[in-house]
Amino acid sequence: MSELKEEDSIYIRQLDSGLRCRWSWAWLKIEVKTEVKGVQHSFPLSQYFIKIDKAGYSKCSLCSKEINYSNKGSHALSAHCQTEVHRQKVCTVMTTASVLPVSSQSAPKAGPEAMRARVRVPVPTCQRVANAEAMVLATLAEHTLPFTFAPVMVKLAQTLATDKVALSGLKLSRTAAAYKMVHGLGFTFSERIFSNTRKYPFSINLDESTNNGGKKVLSILVSYFNPDKKTVDVEHLGSLEVLKVSALKLEKLIVKFFKDNNIPWFNLVSMLMDSCGVMRGSKMGLETRVRQNHCPNLLDVDGDSCHHIHNAAKVFAAPFSNYLERLFGDLHVDHQWATDQLAYFREICEFMGLPGSAPKRFIQHRWLSAYDVAISTQRLLPAYKVLYYGFMDREDKALYKDPLRQLFANYKVSEKAQRQIQSFHEDLSKKGMTQLGKDRKKRVVRKVWHEATITELHLSVYTGVLPILKEYVMVFQGSQTLVHKLHEKQLQVFTNFLACFVKSEHLNLMSKTLATMELDNKLLPVREMYVGQKANQFRVAHPQHPLLKPFLEEVSQAYITCARYLQKKAATAEQDPPVFVGHGPNTERALSNWV
Repeated sequence: MSELKEEDSIYIRQLDSGLRCRWSWAWLKIEVKTEVKGVQHSFPLSQYFIKIDKAGYSKCSLCSKEINYSNKGSHALSAHCQTEVHRQKVCTVMTTASVLPVSSQSAPKAGPEAMRARVRVPVPTCQRVANAEAMVLATLAEHTLPFTFAPVMVKLAQTLATDKVALSGLKLSRTAAAYKMVHGLGFTFSERIFSNTRKYPFSINLDESTNNGGKKVLSILVSYFNPDKKTVDVEHLGSLEVLKVSALKLEKLIVKFFKDNNIPWFNLVSMLMDSCGVMRGSKMGLETRVRQNHCPNLLDVDGDSCHHIHNAAKVFAAPFSNYLERLFGDLHVDHQWATDQLAYFREICEFMGLPGSAPKRFIQHRWLSAYDVAISTQRLLPAYKVLYYGFMDREDKALYKDPLRQLFANYKVSEKAQRQIQSFHEDLSKKGMTQLGKDRKKRVVRKVWHEATITELHLSVYTGVLPILKEYVMVFQGSQTLVHKLHEKQLQVFTNFLACFVKSEHLNLMSKTLATMELDNKLLPVREMYVGQKANQFRVAHPQHPLLKPFLEEVSQAYITCARYLQKKAATAEQDPPVFVGHGPNTERALSNWV
């Protein structure tokens, strides 16, 4: 008979149905006493009995005898333990077990095992640290947490370990955590922030977005100088649900929020928002309505300068007719849900020795994301060519057969890998696609094969020029207060951008002069303008190429339009710095961090 385990409880219940006493796993926890050589010993029934695949029977593993429990239940098992045969078996086992430990313990009395038994050897610190790291990583894996949580968990554990008494009594269930977060920690933090806004001058940063639930939310951050800590604190003031985004609706929402929390308008110094019409419209925008109706001392600090730089990148890309942006979108959508195609693409990257990754997404409202996508696309362009060769028709495949072989030779793709890639192409050619999918693949094939030169020239410009603008955003997108460096960084990025296409003798000028400078008669010749490394190599190698002239004209137009936008939005040195309005004895200290 086979042995049954506790996970077979349902089967055992069906097996014992109709019996007076049905099997219970609790019986095995019952302690029974057995006399061995005049000494009483206590054993649990689980030490000798197992449940077998037979209705109403259990088996004593010591006596190899089946015991019927259908009438007496656990008493039948206990009664068997008192039989002479079972007691002799137990006596034999106990005698054997008592001899073995003595002989084993007597041997190593003078050896290292005896020393470890008498002296507790401490575990090395490096091993204990490794064990703690393993526990943290196991927790991340078990709860599917990102690796960015690892340093947070370590820091939290180190902080909690300083008070071991409180840590041992810490209990926090899911329900208690939710309640204490909303009515405890959240309420305390909110009241502290509201109290500080009533005492100190502050500035707010507003932005409308959509949360994970699909609801429109207006998020408000507040910045103020904390005289106790001597720091500028940036904290979350509140998030308000918005049904309809308009200047009037947002004004009513903010006014109600200020009134409910007793926040004085007099302490509001400035409002920082993006430059859309709803927020910063000169006639009916939110900032204009707040200044006219509630806070006449509100300063005009312009829109978010990082938004201006993103918009400048959009202006720079306009003369190129969004050629690359459409390619970025097609590549991302084409691989987003096609897991088989993405797997083939990763295999091809591995064969070519390229670090494979899924195509990155271009975000239109963050136009400088085009730089990150351009870097990735430029690196993976050979792999894209190999992959999309499988979507060509027969005529095009015959036309580009030799360039494909040259591509394999350049990246040292083995014959075996080439045969594997050929099988990928055969699978892809049989793939069923919608008309939209077919059109999308045709557009990608056209840009990575038929118009490969244009694509590479545009990628060279993007990867060469957009880092100048990206550097500015990387400096100011953090939470640290860097407004004292604002003018310096704006002047630096504007000068570096002008150096790409303006003669050097016109760059060492005052910032006010640069902001109003006419550009038309100060430009470098189009064949000397900066176009990135690869485009410059193409320009030197093929100075009479028919594609070169229209490309350089687009580059010149992009430089000029972007520079004029930067003159208007970023390099505003022609205006005098704003005069801050006083708000009491702490005003000078509060504003010293802002200017």
